[in-house]
Amino acid sequence: MKNLKHPLVIFLLFCCSSVFSQIPIKGEIRLGDTTQIHTVTTIRGDIFTGRVLEFDENEITFIYGKNTLVFGVDEIKLIEVKDGTQTTPNSDSTIDTVLVERLNPNTTGGGYLWRFEYKVRINNGKEYIGKLKELNQNFLLLDNGKNGQKTFTVREVREIIHFGRNPLPNPTLFPEYHRLTTKDRNSFIGILLEFDGHEITFMLKSGSELKFKLNEVTQLILEENIETKWLPKSKLLTDYSKNQQRVFWAPSAFTLEKGTNEFRTMVLFNTIDHGLTDNITIGTGLFSVLVASAFTGKVKLGVSLTDHLHVAVGAQGLVAFSTFDGGDVATLGLIYGSIAVGTTDNFVNISLGRGNDNQGGSGSTGLGVGTRFRMGENLQFFLEYMQFQEGSNQYYSGDKTSFGNLGFSWIKYQHQLDVGLMVSSFYNEDAIGLPIFAYSYKF
Repeated sequence: MKNLKHPLVIFLLFCCSSVFSQIPIKGEIRLGDTTQIHTVTTIRGDIFTGRVLEFDENEITFIYGKNTLVFGVDEIKLIEVKDGTQTTPNSDSTIDTVLVERLNPNTTGGGYLWRFEYKVRINNGKEYIGKLKELNQNFLLLDNGKNGQKTFTVREVREIIHFGRNPLPNPTLFPEYHRLTTKDRNSFIGILLEFDGHEITFMLKSGSELKFKLNEVTQLILEENIETKWLPKSKLLTDYSKNQQRVFWAPSAFTLEKGTNEFRTMVLFNTIDHGLTDNITIGTGLFSVLVASAFTGKVKLGVSLTDHLHVAVGAQGLVAFSTFDGGDVATLGLIYGSIAVGTTDNFVNISLGRGNDNQGGSGSTGLGVGTRFRMGENLQFFLEYMQFQEGSNQYYSGDKTSFGNLGFSWIKYQHQLDVGLMVSSFYNEDAIGLPIFAYSYKF
């Protein structure tokens, strides 16, 4: 047995040196030495103070407070070693962190967008929605975009709930993240999931969830991800499913965000819109068939009165000319107003408009009622009814035209595909059914 001890010790020392030779280490790690304090920095920027418990060629087991964490060797950027008198690192800390679950980033599924939108419910029952920019022991700062920033004291907050969809643990493609700093100067990068007035649930970029008492957190702040600073905008996982400009045909009360562009095609009719500001969208379009072509231009002004109430007014012009009959030219002007109740994920929209042309008619009035609601991460349902009361002109007497549409939208990052069925009745004639299709690309 004595002869076996030496080869075994040599083997263990070899394993230890081979594992730790893959990781930069400041100092000398002595496994089992409870007086040592180890600080682990991950490649994602998380900092843990505790002690390395054991290891193998793939993983390192680490004691952090009351938790036992497991890291892949390739997840660790640096280990720093300090000698101390603590028998259990962080044992005198009052941080009550609990490891809820550890997810494999490669098996969490794709297509999830990292949204820093939250629902803040205060003690009087009112709710506010926006981007959580900062949280500390005294106050929180919520940015509602069009409605500006709002500050709440922690005492008046009942709870904060992550309002976006499940985040994807991909540290290189998200333009922003939350940085949580504790009183013992540990730092974590990820996203706040929930706050109940006393305790914070925080998800790391790896997918692990930790819980912190608020009185042990110095600050939680929203920061820019410098890894994405120089990436093209099209490479970032921005939530382009927001700001639906229309139900399918009828304009909604939502406008594009500043700097966002949207190209939409229905094969024969193509448009491109631009968010001039968060409240003003402009655009142009082209419709072309063998016998006629038309150019369009539009401007829309939209405002969010509350988190769930949005209004917009707009004007749209059309110039059409025929390639036959001497190239007749027709013009049409439309003004409208829209109101939407809900969010861009789930809303009901009502639009009312008035149009006039240069053909000597008395104009026409249009009414549109529609809804969109999300059925899944990438799926949204839409339903719409539109009716036009035509004024008489030299071509026809006043008649009624109606459209009924229903279908689904598939949304993935910058892409949106709308497919459905339209049932139409033109000028009081019998109804006919037609397929509808549109593809949108935001950039």
